[in-house]
Parts: sequence; structure tokens; C-alpha cells
Amino acid sequence: MRIILIGMLVFLGYQLFVLPTQRPSREAATIFTELQAANKDIKDLTAKRLLDEYGGALNKDSKLTTEQRDKAYLVAEVLLADTQYKAASLRKDFGRIVPTSDMMVGLQRRWINDPAWTAPVEVTPHRDFPRTSVTPSQLKEDVRTLSSDLGKTTPVWGFFPGYELIDAIVRMTGAAPGLSYWLCCLILALVVRSIVFPLSHKQMMWGRKMSQLSPLMNEIKAKYQPKGGGPIPLEKQNEMNQAMMNLYKEYGMNPAAGCAPVMLQMPLFLIVYQAMLHYRFEFEKGTFLWINEAIGKSTNGFLGANLGQKDYALLTIYAISMVVTSLLTPVSDPTNARQARLMGIGISVTFGVMMFFWPVPSAFVLYWTFTNILATAQSLWAYRLPLPPLEKKNDPGTGGIFAAAPNSGNPTVAGPRKTGVPQRHKPKKKK
Repeated sequence: MRIILIGMLVFLGYQLFVLPTQRPSREAATIFTELQAANKDIKDLTAKRLLDEYGGALNKDSKLTTEQRDKAYLVAEVLLADTQYKAASLRKDFGRIVPTSDMMVGLQRRWINDPAWTAPVEVTPHRDFPRTSVTPSQLKEDVRTLSSDLGKTTPVWGFFPGYELIDAIVRMTGAAPGLSYWLCCLILALVVRSIVFPLSHKQMMWGRKMSQLSPLMNEIKAKYQPKGGGPIPLEKQNEMNQAMMNLYKEYGMNPAAGCAPVMLQMPLFLIVYQAMLHYRFEFEKGTFLWINEAIGKSTNGFLGANLGQKDYALLTIYAISMVVTSLLTPVSDPTNARQARLMGIGISVTFGVMMFFWPVPSAFVLYWTFTNILATAQSLWAYRLPLPPLEKKNDPGTGGIFAAAPNSGNPTVAGPRKTGVPQRHKPKKKK
């Protein structure tokens, strides 16, 4: 198996790093001609590959100024967007139009105050699309209209009416631009957290129970740790792992049980995200505090003009909320509290930075922020509930199961050998 994995890594590395250097460089004009042909034949995947190659060729052309290079690349981007727009329209494919929409939003941010944004770009006519030219601004509106239409008619994952669900919530609250759209995000967060509440609670309580085993697990690790320090020898690791599994079995704990609630919640979160993605162009009608058209224009797109656009201030708030959540959430294993905190902060910061480069609507970021606050409140509440002391469930000597004796409050052992009441263990307090 290792040989196969190594072989796959070598092959992928060859494809990514060796082959590109072996391909002969071509003139930008030649690549642009092929891009026009791809636009004529509506080959969107070919056009995407050619655009990447065209950008590299322009960067190598020392005769061009930065402005000329940027304008030439804008024309190529419009050709690609026009090709993707036609492909999505003919195939009624919402998945195809989403990256095109994100691309046009990015172009609008960069070029909206430049005359090139309203300058016509030649495109190849098609029997279903007879026009011979289009401006970036017009193409952006065409892509928006198509995205909205396909979002209305395309169910999420082929079966879930995501658009209709969010639209019903917006209309239920009056469809008011300054209220209904952000309130819809809050209502969605409350509904989703209510649905996953039992699973989340089960996962948190499981984590607390596992933390009770931490002192016993540390004792097992100390038993196999070399006296001079250093890593545990390989021949001892299997024996230590078996001892750990026996400990879990003795107390009736399944170390993998905490993964099931997470896996069951993921489809719901993904469905809600896709539903909001289908509705994103309707979110352009909504505003929230500083997210409005006047501030969006005055900040040149740094702050969103509506809830359908990206807003960097809201992304920053969300990233901060993730860090605060990681600091407030109690740690299951006190002995590794510092490492757990640092890991939580590292993941929060990394994910927050990644979102700055992800074309995500402000409405979804707002929904995520509300969800984050509710999840943190649940976590703080769950970790303050009383927890019974750790109790053995199985007899380590015989494999029998502890059970309550008839007419008695004391459990007995059901199995090959009866050994009396089970032991109870309370974690030792650190001095």
C-alpha cells in the first residue's frame, strides 16, 4: 500500500512540476486565437486552461506595460466568462455559472471605476447567442440574471428546495431590505442549531466523559514511557494501544463515538450553505448596519454594498469570533489545555485568513457568525452541567458486565465470574 501511495505522489509531482516546465512556451497572440476558437465552440473547460496559459505568456512579454497587460488579460477574462455563461445557459447547469458569477464580481471590484468596464469586447456569435460584442458590465448583469434563474429552478443536491426555503423566511418577515435578509440569517442559525442541539450535546458530554479517563490514560502512557524520556519504542506502542482499548472497554467507552455526531451534522450544514448560495443574488437586496450601497461605493468594494457581496469587515469579525470561541470553549483534557488552545487559535486564524480569498456572500458569513455565537453558548452551558463520577461497566478479569442486583442499589457482575460491586474512579486532582 505504501508503494502505491508513493507512486501516486511521484506521478502527481511529475504532472504538476515536471511536465509544465517541459511544455514549450507559446506566444500570447497564438493562445488568444485559440481562446477565441474555444469561445466560438463554447468549450468552457478549454477556455479556462487557455486563460491560465495566456496570463503566463503576457507576464513574459517585456514589451507590454503593466496597464497594457492588465487590459489584455481583462479581455481574455471576459471571453472566458462569456464562454462559461453560454455553456451554463445551454446546459441549465447552476454549478457552471457559480464560478463565473464569482469571477464577474471580482472583475467589477477591480474595474468598475475604469472606462474598460463599459468598453465592448468582441465575442464570437453563436446561433443561440447572436451578439458579436459585450461589455464587462453587461456580461456581469447577464451572468447575475442567469445565476438567479438557475438558483430558483435548481434544487440543492437535486432534491432539496433550498431557494424556496430561504425565500419563504424572507417573505415571512416582510422582505424588508434593512431587516428581513439579515434576520433570515439569524432564523436559519436558530433553526439549524435547534436541529443539531441533541447531537452537539451528546458530543460535548461524550468529550467530558472522555476527559475523566485522561488521568488513567496518562498513567498507561507513563508506564510505557522510557525512563530516560524520548519516544515510546515501536514494539511497545502496540501493547500500549491495546491497554488503552482495554481501558475504554472497561469503562464502556467508545473512542470513535464522538465522530458520529459531527458526521451527521455535516450534511445539514452543507445543505444550508448551498441553499444560501442559490439565493445569493436575492441577498443583494438586503443590507445590514454598515453593509449598504453608499458605504460599499465609498470604500471601493472593501465593505460590501449588500449581503450578496463579500465584506472584509464582517470577515474580520467572524475570524475574531472564531478565536474567542476557541478560548471560551472548555478543554476536555486539562493536561493538554495549552496545546489545545494553541491548536484552536491556529485553526481559527488559518480558516479566517482563507475566507478572505474565498468569494463568500456576506449573508453566509453573517449566518456563520450567528451560528458560532449559539454554538459557543451551548458549549459553555454543557460544560457546566453536573457529570456523574466515572464508573466501570465491564469486569476486566472476566469480561463480564456489571449490572444492578435485584432489589438492591449495588451492581453485580453478570458473566462467568461474580466479583461484587463495580469500582468508581474520580480523576485525581493535580497538586
